[in-house]
Amino acid sequence: MHANIGVDISPRFDGARSFPRRVQVDTALASMMPMLRCLAGSAVELTTCAMEPIPPVLIEPRDLERIASALVANARNAMPHGGRIRISTSTVDAPPLGASLGASEDRWVLIQVDDEGIGMDDETLSRALAGSGTGLASVLRAVRGASGELRIHSDVGRGTRVQIRLPV
Repeated sequence: MHANIGVDISPRFDGARSFPRRVQVDTALASMMPMLRCLAGSAVELTTCAMEPIPPVLIEPRDLERIASALVANARNAMPHGGRIRISTSTVDAPPLGASLGASEDRWVLIQVDDEGIGMDDETLSRALAGSGTGLASVLRAVRGASGELRIHSDVGRGTRVQIRLPV
C-alpha cells in the first residue's frame, strides 16, 4: 500500500510573520547540517546532495529551518532501528500543481527528502497533514508562507519521499 498526495498551496497573509528574504537553499541547508545530524541521531545516516548551483528563493530563513528540522525528525521517527535520510536540492521547470494541461512552466527550487522509514498509508498521511503544531502540518504552513508546493509519496514498509517546490 502506498500514499501519494500533492497539495496546491497558495500564499496567505499571517501578520505574526517577519519578512522573508532571498535565501540560498543549498548554502542554508549546509549550515544546518550539524544541527540536523544531531537531530537525526547516531543510528541515522544523513546526507545532502546539491545537483547544481541553486538560485535563491524568497523564504523566511526560520521557515526553511523548520521545514528541514521537521522532515528530518519525522524521518528519524519512522526509522526506529536506523537507516538513511537523503536531502537533495535541484532546480526544475514545471507547471504549478493542479495546473491545466499545457499550462506554462515556472522555475522552482526542489528540496527532496527521502527516507527508508516505515512509510505511511493514505489515512495516516491525511491525519499528519491536518495536524497542528509540529511535523508535516508545520512544514505545510512554512511552504505555504513561501508560495511553494508540497508533494508526498509514501510506501508502507519502504519509506517516504517529500518534495517541496519553492518559486525562484
